Amino acid sequence: MLQNYLKTAFRSLLRQKWYAVINIVGLAVCAAAACVVLLYVRNELTYDTHHTGAERTFRALTDMRITQEKTTSSIVSASFAEALQRDFPREIELVQRCSPPVPAVVRAGNVSFAEDWLVSYADSAFLAGFSFPVLYGDAASALALPNSIVLTESLAKKYFGRTNVVGEILSVRMNNQFAGIPQAAMDLHITAVMRDLPSNTSFHFGILIPFAKQEQLLRAKRATMTKEELFTAWYAETFIRFREGVNVVAMKRAVEQYMEKIFLQNKEKVNGNFAEWKKLQHEAFLLQALSDIHLNTSGIEGVLRHNNVHDTHGDSGTNQYSCRNRAGGLVCGLYQLHQFSNSASRHESA
Repeated sequence: MLQNYLKTAFRSLLRQKWYAVINIVGLAVCAAAACVVLLYVRNELTYDTHHTGAERTFRALTDMRITQEKTTSSIVSASFAEALQRDFPREIELVQRCSPPVPAVVRAGNVSFAEDWLVSYADSAFLAGFSFPVLYGDAASALALPNSIVLTESLAKKYFGRTNVVGEILSVRMNNQFAGIPQAAMDLHITAVMRDLPSNTSFHFGILIPFAKQEQLLRAKRATMTKEELFTAWYAETFIRFREGVNVVAMKRAVEQYMEKIFLQNKEKVNGNFAEWKKLQHEAFLLQALSDIHLNTSGIEGVLRHNNVHDTHGDSGTNQYSCRNRAGGLVCGLYQLHQFSNSASRHESA
């Protein structure tokens, strides 16, 4: 019986060749486009989900209001990390910081390279805490020493022509100032080479330097800076991972209130006329899920790392409607293609 059905179908195709071609091609194009839509949406929804404990990891944000304008930033005081780990030891598993990427001049031997928005400072456990694959070296200890440096395999090939460059020396000079201190060239020892970052991640750095190096730069200033001034002057992106079994919703709100409380306490001691300052500028803190960063960056100033572009204007980032709008547009296109296919086939049949 099946053989008879196949013969009948084949004869029907031969009798109406153009009708068959239009339907088969239309069906193939629609199926291919549907696969593209599914793959695209899947890629958008899997950003940063490959990290250990991604569902329990959040990024700290701050809402600021100057006069009537409200701004949301992903850059908060770097001193929050120590305070959170000290006051929430049972609830918080890990707190890691990563500074905004900055341009720098990197010199390998006698050759210099100008790098745009690829160099960041990070905490010592940043690589292991975020499950970044390391090809050479130890992820747990790669950023432990102040004079160490970690780079991606593509940059290792660019600088040295090979990937295993552990033990080599790179000279890095940041093209910015930190806490008002001009940064001179730093000779750093390569302690690890990591795999190039995947396309579905919100992180797009190429070089990591330990935060301990920034602390060294602050030592000269700490003699004249109070603890409160240091708290309000040192900034970075801060990521918080809660322990398993913790009520994430309740802890998220508790940490937000805690951050606002201690920030205002330190700010009050720094600003002489705090009451007047509070009228002009109000700060509230929020925690944003790691998996939501890619689709929810609209209106957030700070480190918007997307497609290897450093952007300080939130409007140019992707937002929560981007994935839906693009998928909707493709679905509409599929529908129009289907309608055209039906119309053409009806015409051919007639």
